[in-house]
Amino acid sequence: AAFLPALWADFVDWDDEYNFLGNPHYRGLGWRQLVWMVTTAWSGHWAPLTWLTLSVDWTLWGMNASGYHLTSLVIHAANAVVFLLVAARLLGLARPTATPGAVRIGAVVAALAFAIHPLRAESVVWVTERRDVVSGLFYLLAVLTYLRAADESSSGRRRWLALSVTTFVLAMLSKAIVMSLPFVLLVLDAYPLRRLPTRWADLTSARIRQLLVEKVPYLAVALSGALAAVVLAIELKGVAEYPLWARPAVFGYNLVFYLGKTLVPHE
Repeated sequence: AAFLPALWADFVDWDDEYNFLGNPHYRGLGWRQLVWMVTTAWSGHWAPLTWLTLSVDWTLWGMNASGYHLTSLVIHAANAVVFLLVAARLLGLARPTATPGAVRIGAVVAALAFAIHPLRAESVVWVTERRDVVSGLFYLLAVLTYLRAADESSSGRRRWLALSVTTFVLAMLSKAIVMSLPFVLLVLDAYPLRRLPTRWADLTSARIRQLLVEKVPYLAVALSGALAAVVLAIELKGVAEYPLWARPAVFGYNLVFYLGKTLVPHE
């Protein structure tokens, strides 16, 4: 409901013109378009799965911007649902003595804060940032299935971990920024999953090795996706928004900017 007015919005004269109005390469689901999606870092981003969703939009809606906004809004609504499930799981682990009702209320508040925060407008309403909502969906699913794996025995755990890695692959194919996931999972191992002993004396090298080996598939996916994004960005550096040498500075600025705006979302 908060983002419903987006359905009557048009493309904006801020990257949308370059990415969609003047870009014929993504229009269709043929072999030529699929190869282009996999082999391009258009605008400096390697995001073949995101381009696939945009190709589906073009197939369904042509150049009617309302259809593109509808797809982004539906994906964002799905993100809010998955975020709710992740929040409920994390809150339940963090506060094991809390009542189920209290956990549900906390999860709903967290999901609403995520779903309708002003910062979401950039990702949901700006068609160019479709890669945010698509990568976010698979990132959240990767976390959710990882948390589910923590509840299982060895055989069931392997299946859920495989599903988590698979969804992480899809997230990497949507936007390379999700490469931080292996480190996030290590943080979750410490808290609230409490997979590390609370006493230093009980912290064995075997236990640490088990947790690290478990992250190897995630790290392999992250490095592979990052390498593909960098190689293609170098090949197309003429259309990249920022040169590679400037990316660390941009990342640092974005980290401070978005953390600050999350806490104080003022103009």
